[in-house]
Amino acid sequence: PRKRRPSSNPPVLLSELNLDGHMLPFSFTSETFDDAEMRGASAADVDPPCINLVAVHGAPGSVEDFRYLSPQLEAAARATATPLRFVRLDLPGHGATPAYLPHAHGAYSTATMADFVSAAARHLLPGQDFVVLGHS
Repeated sequence: PRKRRPSSNPPVLLSELNLDGHMLPFSFTSETFDDAEMRGASAADVDPPCINLVAVHGAPGSVEDFRYLSPQLEAAARATATPLRFVRLDLPGHGATPAYLPHAHGAYSTATMADFVSAAARHLLPGQDFVVLGHS
């Protein structure tokens, strides 16, 4: 029998963001790998900076594409005592995010998707830096 890799399936959450004056719904998941025990600190201590990692799937795909990465990220965060927030986005027309962009030429271009990812990440992580991880 083949060994199954552990996976992580946090609940899919819904939010809305303002993109070019339009309120657009989108779906995402968010996991934070951080606790006082992991850092060897008390809850009263000042939190170290959190690494924010925003994952973007290819086409076709969804937030589920990164389910096997969560356990490795959690292990790395624990091993280095570095808090890590792992956010997975569903692009428009994928997963639970509706296909709301107009079906005109270029509506789903790389530039349009980059604008969506940037807006969604800034909405979910206001005033925070983040790294984008993608695959296709």
